[in-house]
Amino acid sequence: MKQRPGWFILIIGIVFLGVISAILYLRSDAFYRQFGDRQVIPSQKVRMLTASASVQKGESIQLYIVQPEDPEGNKIMKNTMTAMKYAKVSYQVIQPEKIESLKADPYHGIILYGEKPGILHQAALDRFVENGGRLIFANRFYMDSSWYKLMGVTANHNFTTVRGLHFKKMLFPGYPEVPESSNVAVHSSLKIELNRRTTDTLITAQNLPILWTNNYGKGKVLFWNTTAMDDKMSRGMFVQSLGHVFPAFVSGQVGAQTMFIDDFPAPAPDSMLNKKVTGQKMTVKDFYQNDWWPTMKKIAIRDHIKYTTVAIGTYQKIVKPPFPDFSQLDRNAYLYFGWENLSMGGELGIHGFNHQPLLLKSDPVDKSLNYVSWKNEQYMGQSIVALQKLVHQFFPKNKIKVYVPPSDIMNKTGLDALSKYAPNIETVSSNYLGTTADGSLVTEFGYDKQHPKIFMYPRVTSGYWLNVGDQYAMADAAANLGVVSHFVHPDDVLDPTRSGNMNWKQLSQGYANIAGRVRKYYPQIKSMTQTEATTIMKHYFQGKIIATYSKNIIYLSYEGIPVQSSVIVHVEEGKKLDTGKFSFGEVTKLGDALYDVHLSKPEAILQIKGDQR
Repeated sequence: MKQRPGWFILIIGIVFLGVISAILYLRSDAFYRQFGDRQVIPSQKVRMLTASASVQKGESIQLYIVQPEDPEGNKIMKNTMTAMKYAKVSYQVIQPEKIESLKADPYHGIILYGEKPGILHQAALDRFVENGGRLIFANRFYMDSSWYKLMGVTANHNFTTVRGLHFKKMLFPGYPEVPESSNVAVHSSLKIELNRRTTDTLITAQNLPILWTNNYGKGKVLFWNTTAMDDKMSRGMFVQSLGHVFPAFVSGQVGAQTMFIDDFPAPAPDSMLNKKVTGQKMTVKDFYQNDWWPTMKKIAIRDHIKYTTVAIGTYQKIVKPPFPDFSQLDRNAYLYFGWENLSMGGELGIHGFNHQPLLLKSDPVDKSLNYVSWKNEQYMGQSIVALQKLVHQFFPKNKIKVYVPPSDIMNKTGLDALSKYAPNIETVSSNYLGTTADGSLVTEFGYDKQHPKIFMYPRVTSGYWLNVGDQYAMADAAANLGVVSHFVHPDDVLDPTRSGNMNWKQLSQGYANIAGRVRKYYPQIKSMTQTEATTIMKHYFQGKIIATYSKNIIYLSYEGIPVQSSVIVHVEEGKKLDTGKFSFGEVTKLGDALYDVHLSKPEAILQIKGDQR
């Protein structure tokens, strides 16, 4: 064999060293500092729509909430008031004696609550509807025959309990049929019969009417034959049902989808993966890098998803200083996964130095979770500082603005420590649904009262598959606020309980179905990072959506509403809006007589087309 000349070997050696240096540089902080931040820092600029001269004409919808007299009525009233606040639906609370003076009009509505709603003013309610007003009963109550004609009832066989939900007409996209076997919908209802000539049934349960409208004189009645309107998961359904009683009806949508990956980046074990997960022999670390993340990334690209990931430093139960420096452990994994997500427009927040909630020994928590409590706030604070330092070492220009409590467990103790030791945190994302009995942080959307710099933006659903209850919860949050907020963990795949004993092929298909479900049912809801969604929601809450109505025309005007937000428009059955792109924005049909209107200008005039029946 002919020997290579020395100069040739030298050139090969230089090239080899150059390639190795380039690889190391691509993995380094220097590369991230020089190039990564230019394209990965989420933009905080939000374009607002504010009308210079309002186009409003006609009249606005006047909703009058009649103050109930019983505790259950008050509970339902507060829940529906929150729903209407989220949806930018205006209302006025009045005392029962004011009913007598209300003007009957197709755009004037009275909402009644409780076990004895408006009984002393029954004649006035009858006149109000007969002369063209709208009447909404937010819960079932015992009605005698004096109510029958107004309600469209022909017989009442007392109270009963029914289960499930069947939608005879769509209130909003994405609500699933709820079987009798499910605990999602259990109703205390009246076993009644309806006048089929005057009523229109929208929802049933076990063949019993749960929601219907009744035409009475010139007006209309909407009746919820249930006590379920006191539940958070009924808010969107209540708001959208109002669209079936008025000639036209507008409600607001924030229009934000947030998709979280908790515990990511995080240390990945070198232990062997259960072969059932993929059918192949590999370590957990290799699975995350070669199978799990490429699939999650592919789904994100297909459905234009921005991930918000929240990092932890270690799974060790270290709850007192000194907190060790983990920056050299799994360094390449942190850089790879973190930079990959940021380069796709995602965001990196924090979850905890370890996976121990910020709780003292005296704080409530589910003991079966075997969490270790912290000795004092200072120890908690030092761990928060250590985690921020760890993330900053890997991603020096990434601003940490989002915190997710481990296992969504937190209370004032942890919030105090977080606000003191991580002052840049703007958003805490925990649970929207559930109970606080096990220490979980269950919140509404909005600023925390004790920590006004922190905005609560809870997550609604979780997991790689949605059961009926999850589908219902996702649909209701979308119907109420125009929000989808979902999270998963990488290691859900490894846990038989959380994975439902499914393998990765099944779970990844389930997650792809979730992403596709959002795209199919909610085209008005756009994926964004949590910080972007928080910024938009703050502006949405502060802004105004002004809708006024005249015959076959809706006038829309925005004041300080983000351009990403939109409105849902109901028109009467048989009528329609033209769809497509217009000078003011875009109109998309979501269902029969149901539309999303997305404005690119602060004013619009919508023409309702004539009766198509």
